[in-house]
Amino acid sequence: MELLKYGIKKHPYWSCFFVWLYTFCTLGRFYIDKVTLFNYTSVVITGVLFIFAENIFSKKIISDEEERKKDFIRTSVCTAIVSLYVLATLFVFSHIPLSAVLRGRNYFVIMISVGVFFIAGAIALTIMKKWNYSSAAVFIFALGFFVHVIYIIITGLIYQMDLGSFFSEGNGHMGYIEYIYNNFSLPQFDPREKWQYYHPPLNHIAAALFLRIQTLFGLNIRIALYNITYLPLIYCMFTIITFYLLGKEFLPSGTPRIVYLANMIFFPAIIIVGGYVNNDMPSIMLGSMALYFSIKWYKNRSARNIIYTALCFGLGMFTKMSVWMMALPIAVIFISALAGNLKTKNYKEFKRLTGQMIAFLAVAVPLSFYWSLRNYIRFGVPIGYIPLNNDDTQIITVSPVQRIFDFRLFQWETNHVSWIDNAGDTYNEYNPLIAMIKSASVGIGETLVSDRIMFFLKIIWFALAFVCIIYIMIKKDSMPLVFKAAFSGMFVLFMFSYYLFCIKYPHICTEDIRYVLPLIFTGSLFIAMTVGQLSKKRTIPRRILKTGIIAFTVLFCTFTVYQLVLLGYFMK
Repeated sequence: MELLKYGIKKHPYWSCFFVWLYTFCTLGRFYIDKVTLFNYTSVVITGVLFIFAENIFSKKIISDEEERKKDFIRTSVCTAIVSLYVLATLFVFSHIPLSAVLRGRNYFVIMISVGVFFIAGAIALTIMKKWNYSSAAVFIFALGFFVHVIYIIITGLIYQMDLGSFFSEGNGHMGYIEYIYNNFSLPQFDPREKWQYYHPPLNHIAAALFLRIQTLFGLNIRIALYNITYLPLIYCMFTIITFYLLGKEFLPSGTPRIVYLANMIFFPAIIIVGGYVNNDMPSIMLGSMALYFSIKWYKNRSARNIIYTALCFGLGMFTKMSVWMMALPIAVIFISALAGNLKTKNYKEFKRLTGQMIAFLAVAVPLSFYWSLRNYIRFGVPIGYIPLNNDDTQIITVSPVQRIFDFRLFQWETNHVSWIDNAGDTYNEYNPLIAMIKSASVGIGETLVSDRIMFFLKIIWFALAFVCIIYIMIKKDSMPLVFKAAFSGMFVLFMFSYYLFCIKYPHICTEDIRYVLPLIFTGSLFIAMTVGQLSKKRTIPRRILKTGIIAFTVLFCTFTVYQLVLLGYFMK
């Protein structure tokens, strides 16, 4: 088991990738409702390879022969148990439909199996007295990972944004992906001719490559399309890992980190966007990585860290142009470092860092502006071009002043974003803040009490996050001033850009929370930082506040999972 511990601690991205690959090979819907021989053999092959790798690795880090044998036995037994459990789950999933009570939805087998597996794991950790903050963090991440997996299995390509269609090189992100898949090239025409083709192509290239790999292994293209949601899943997991690593720079170990991770991985909007096949999730992933490496660079000003920052930022811009907003916190960090050298008259270091800034620009600028300049030179597409939405039913006609300041109670009567095209809705949702909160989860049904509870829990979460942001910003020594400036600037810029975008393009679709999703991650960070600050002095009011935040986090995350179970039951 040493290999597992080492991988999670030292190489979280690779560990997550291998778990994702294992999940895809076993639960990937190769025949949608029926697994194949490949699914079964994947479990066995992976188990054997893991035991073999563990045996080789343990020889390098465990000197005692007897201890090495015990580790090999433990690894073999645990791997065998997990493998047999997964094989049984796959068999039931494929061959034993559920009763009519559950309407034959056999993905409930996976829900129940995963739930039993984690309950058994929790009991085992308790009996062996292995619970600590590290094991709790791994447990929460693993549980959250499979919650995300279950969501994409349940919803597939149903809840999507600007999806379009495949098989006709038509409009939308699917048409864009299909063009690259069929032609092995970027679109060779004015991207304004087809809806959504104006976006930078990195995400669509990756999706087309993923489809090509699947079909090369003999999968039918229609089945491969169902599996495409596994791509945003890994992007989402990498984003959560990145923000968690970023948070470790500011959070003490223990409860604050657990609260931080739980708020991120179980927040419903992150689960939803983590299933979108458009370019939202990969752009957030790369933008968060750019921010993380810039913070690492500030603490260790090596050329490697600044090149990583440049690559992530440039590739993020090559995925979606909205990543430019991450330039503000990164610029604040860079300028602060340069200003510090000028203040101390360390001109040698100033010159070295200036050289690094030039290297940053040399890498980031070409990647950031290649797509825009290409389209401007070849087709005359304006820099920063965004098409107008021609759907008249989505147009918002109220004034900008009313959109910003109108919070009348009738807007809070529905749990979902109101749209006159929906039966029973009498107006188009026009307040961006209310729409942002409403769009942070998928509604199950207006008549369900659970939907109303989820709605109010979201309101409390956003209010709590805002209060925590203000608290950390005004409290001395809560975090270095440079990072306060970076995060506060990022918050203001994202919200200002969001409101400006909503007013400039007055349509319901522009009010979706996906445009400010990075603020959910930062909001989670400041909630956790507040827990850390409250832990420093053990007064009764502080204990009450800390306990309240932790209890609310548990309630919020638990209810998110409950809503997911309901979604699976009521899906048609």
